[in-house]
Amino acid sequence: MKRSVLIVEDDASVRDILRSALEREYNVLEASGCSEAASLLGNPIDIALIDYILPDGNAFDVLKAIRKVKPELPIIVMTAYSTEGLVIRALRAGATEYVKKPLVLAHLRKMISNILEGKKEDELAENLGYGEDFILDGIAAFMEDNYSDDITLDQLAEKVCMNKYKFSKVFNERFGQNIRAYLARIRVKKGAELLKNRDLRIADIAFSVGFGSVEHFIRSFEKIYGVTPKEYRINPTKACQEGCHLWDLD
Repeated sequence: MKRSVLIVEDDASVRDILRSALEREYNVLEASGCSEAASLLGNPIDIALIDYILPDGNAFDVLKAIRKVKPELPIIVMTAYSTEGLVIRALRAGATEYVKKPLVLAHLRKMISNILEGKKEDELAENLGYGEDFILDGIAAFMEDNYSDDITLDQLAEKVCMNKYKFSKVFNERFGQNIRAYLARIRVKKGAELLKNRDLRIADIAFSVGFGSVEHFIRSFEKIYGVTPKEYRINPTKACQEGCHLWDLD
């Protein structure tokens, strides 16, 4: 029995291309906007492809409607916009994946097949292609935006549907350091900004930027800036340039 794909795309020519590419393997349902997509949610649907910009809203409006009735449905967001903010929103909203336009149909078909077959780990990661850097930059932006939270490798890998060991490897290759070190660098930078306010205690700053202890904050700070937070507060000009000991944060 064929599985069903919901395509939400306002451009009729793009819908035609997608339908032609998918209808041999899947039952295809089509909608040109948010309201039309919502009216189809009572049908059996196994995966949804949603364009970011729609005439009566955007992909996140559709995603929100879907999550109310089909919370586990895999969703792929299609977009011509390659901004980190959009990646963060997609991850937060619960999108399974996203692809950049113009679409590479072979890549899209493989992505759909992998997701429906439960291959959300190495098989999918190996086929990310041109989108991999975009995904990793989005994760980096997510970390910048949520640095004070308890961010874990498992959590980040789950967001991009990737095996945590594969994710750790590609993150290292992209940024030259592991996730723990990258996050510590962000937190130290934020801490340095807060040190300019002399009314804030160093201990309070340490916890507010996400460190579990003052000692860890001080050690990490000194590795990057070459001085302790207290010394930095007294005379920031004596600190070394940011990143002087960047690679020692493990």
